[in-house]
Amino acid sequence: MPVCTSIEKLKEVSEDTDILRVVIDNDVKAYMIFNYAESLVFLNEEVIVSYRKDIYEGKIELFINTLTIPVKITTLDKDKGIKLFTEQSDNNSNVSFMDLAPGSNMLGAIMYCISSSYESSDRAVWLELKVRDKAGRVAKLRLFDPEFGVAKFDGMYIKASIKRNDYGLSTREIRPMDLEFPPNPEVQIARTYIENYFAGDADMCAVLQRTKLLDYMQDYIELELGYALIRAAIQLDILAELRNVFNEVNFKAIAYAIMMQYGYIAKASLVQYSASLRAITFAMQQNLPNDVAALVLMILDEGEPDGKPVPEKAIFKRVLNLANEIIKVKKVV
Repeated sequence: MPVCTSIEKLKEVSEDTDILRVVIDNDVKAYMIFNYAESLVFLNEEVIVSYRKDIYEGKIELFINTLTIPVKITTLDKDKGIKLFTEQSDNNSNVSFMDLAPGSNMLGAIMYCISSSYESSDRAVWLELKVRDKAGRVAKLRLFDPEFGVAKFDGMYIKASIKRNDYGLSTREIRPMDLEFPPNPEVQIARTYIENYFAGDADMCAVLQRTKLLDYMQDYIELELGYALIRAAIQLDILAELRNVFNEVNFKAIAYAIMMQYGYIAKASLVQYSASLRAITFAMQQNLPNDVAALVLMILDEGEPDGKPVPEKAIFKRVLNLANEIIKVKKVV
């Protein structure tokens, strides 16, 4: 992982903003707009870094877009304080959706467009975009009465004058921006967490390696690119907390079911079938251990079993519901 080896203050822009020259691995030199005193936490630390090209003193120069110290995950001992988040800020964006009061406007808001689709009702047609702000929160932006055939904005930054109302965000015009998108560092942290969670489980490690399930999840757009990994890590983390609460419950089977539910992503070619059926198909094709195989399928089956209740199935559903609520609070506007 790269190391930040030098930080030099070049110019003070304002009271709390400076232009810095940062060196990564004693090799890559880039400018960064940041507070010098606050930037010193990165010095001589391993970092996750992304770059962009920008103009400085009349020349196109290399700038640091995001700089984050990764959370080191070496154990699943909860006393070690594992964190599945970073204090990330997208330097390309200039808007925080939570700061916009209902009825307020913002001119020239720059956001990242995750995905877009045409929607309609009896009275209107609009282009609906899923957009991300500088804090990583996700909202819906509607462009009403768009010209059909207008360019899609998926996977790029956009600039628009936006208004927030009770239904979300709306705009009358959208312009694409030529900016490099920095990947969310929480995605890699989540992947590392999942790999460490199953590090001592040869059967699951074999499944993940053979199917490349984590790669599929990292390349899949959910709330944003790779967010399926974050969702799975949160679910596993909640499950780990419950080990001290329940007795005589097969937590291994629940953990396996949490991962197997994302098999629908790897089975995208079977799009005509439901996500749950694709997940069950994926799970049935794996060589799961005998002590969990049948129970995993029972957990993934959306139907209710006849006869004796299955506590693992109930816990699985509650883990997923709690994770969804956490993500809604964390990400969704």
